[in-house]
This record gives sequence, C-alpha cells and structure tokens, in this order.
Amino acid sequence: MRSVRNVRSHALVIGVAWSLAACGSEGRITEEKGATTATWERQLDDASDGEDWPAFGRTYGEQHYSPLEDINTGNVADLGLVWAVDLPPGNPATGPIEVGGTVYLAAGYSVVRAIDAVSGKVKWEYDPKAPEASGVRLRQGWGSRGIAYWNGKVITATQDGRLIALDERSGKPVWTVQTLEEGRRCSSPAHRAYSTEK
Repeated sequence: MRSVRNVRSHALVIGVAWSLAACGSEGRITEEKGATTATWERQLDDASDGEDWPAFGRTYGEQHYSPLEDINTGNVADLGLVWAVDLPPGNPATGPIEVGGTVYLAAGYSVVRAIDAVSGKVKWEYDPKAPEASGVRLRQGWGSRGIAYWNGKVITATQDGRLIALDERSGKPVWTVQTLEEGRRCSSPAHRAYSTEK
C-alpha cells in the first residue's frame, strides 16, 4: 500500500512532466551572427520563450516561471492526466528538466530516466549503482541532487561523489569523474551546468 506522501510525490512528478509536455522543441541548432547557438542553450536565458525547460527552475535565473500561454485561467480546469510513469519504491523526489520533447528526471540514488513528453514512454534508464560503488563515500542522506543539461548531455551527480554525463539519446555514459578525494565524504548541493565561453 502506498503512503499518501508517496502518492503526492508521484502526482507532483507526473503533473510537472505533463505540464512540460507542451514545451517540446526539436533541440535544433541554428545559425545566428556567424556562431552556432543551440536552441536549448538559448532557452537558458531568462528572456527565452519557454519552449524547453533545460535547467532547474527553467533558466539560469531559476525563475520557475513559464511564459507559455496555452494554459490559462480560462482552461486550467479542463486539464487532466494524459500519462503516468510509476517510479520504483524509495525516494521519488526529483526536479525534472525537459529538452526537445524529452523529460529527464533522476530519483533515488541518481537513477536517471528519459521520458517522451507526448506519450509518456520511458526511452531509457541509467542506474549509476551508487550504493554499490560508494563504500564509505555514500552521502549521508537520500535522494538525487537533481540533473542538468548541457550540449547533448544529461549530467547527474551521485551520492558517492561521481559526476556523470549521459548521452541524451542513448543514456550511455559519455564521461565520468570522481569529484571527491579518497576517503572524503561530502553532502553536495544541486549542480548546475555553465559555459565559460562568451
């Protein structure tokens, strides 16, 4: 039997994911003034049109606001559940992001899932096996610290101190780096992806 808290958590995840379904874009790259700027990267600007939600809070400024107007006070009562995804037992708390019509979320020990925003079909799942890999490094706490998106990669931090970049289409690791010194423990804040290029 599910607890009320778990049901509410699942409902929140599904509600956010459904809301993001209207935010899909092609994730295409366009030419602007001689430089290539990815659609998802432009979406990180606080003044963006809201087609994607590529960061925690949608933009670098973490506004948690969507400028989209398809849902408003006149039609919000007509909203209903379109699809749902069951998350496994454990800590389902997550801060989903959306890029190019795919919702990405991490729950439990940083298990990342990619979900088609229109159909609700899980495209891929990646489990970094944090408890097995951690030894004494397992962070004193429970749950994922969120995910980030940068240049075709979904980035997650594990509770044993690894930072892992996953290919957005396959969910396969592109690179992994240990961020803690041997024997050191850390309770990390949620991570962000930033570019040093102008």
